[in-house]
Amino acid sequence: MNYNLPSPEEMIKQLGDLINKRNEKDRLGDFFNNDYFSDFRKCINNEVSEIKNMEVKRSIKGAYLSACIKRYKRNIVKDYILKIALIEGLDLTQRIADLFFIECLGRSVGEFFLNEHFSGLQYKENKLTKIKRTSGNIVLNPVKKEEVKGIIAKYKNQIIDSVEKIKCYFYEAKLS
Repeated sequence: MNYNLPSPEEMIKQLGDLINKRNEKDRLGDFFNNDYFSDFRKCINNEVSEIKNMEVKRSIKGAYLSACIKRYKRNIVKDYILKIALIEGLDLTQRIADLFFIECLGRSVGEFFLNEHFSGLQYKENKLTKIKRTSGNIVLNPVKKEEVKGIIAKYKNQIIDSVEKIKCYFYEAKLS
């Protein structure tokens, strides 16, 4: 009886592949659980009700509501960028973060926000750490830009779905 069993090395390799697939599935399956989004929903409801109760002109309330939704959309994308950078081992620069925002929101979020949240982040030992850069200007070469765009494409649908979920929460709160 010949069973054609794989060699011990092949079995170890197959087992390692299975473990890696499982770990990858866990990491990429769902970035944020329902509690994360329910916290967002509560914050949005509170903020929208505060704005609606303000005693100012309707146009000013509209401006506040518009700024509110932009801020929440920007923050959800920021959280995704930080998670993706950890998963992919990506050294985040302001330019890379800006590429994410442009691809996912259709616009840049501005230098102030980028500088505040993405200045000098580097992936080291499974975490993003602040570093001091020696060069002032960080330029994305075409190869790095294409690599980043590939990473963005991998996660873009999930990010956009989350942004849409946040928009729905906002409009529900606005109508209530």
